[in-house]
Amino acid sequence: GTAVFSGMLGVTLFGIFLTPIFYFAIQWVGDATRTSDCKPEGPKDANKSPLASIDLRDSQTIASQETKAFKALVPGGDSHG
Repeated sequence: GTAVFSGMLGVTLFGIFLTPIFYFAIQWVGDATRTSDCKPEGPKDANKSPLASIDLRDSQTIASQETKAFKALVPGGDSHG
């Protein structure tokens, strides 16, 4: 029991303190090694998310597109029983 409890405390402390430190260290190394003329490419239309085409201004449009997606993905999605 003592070993398990000590392990849980150790993992908790690791997650709280060391994970953010490693994150910022990796970001710092990445920023230091990146050249200024290397620019990441924007997303291409072929890789575009299907959700990007949803018009978020009209809730009726969203509901109808969600229904179409549900019917396309779920076998028997057009039945109510």
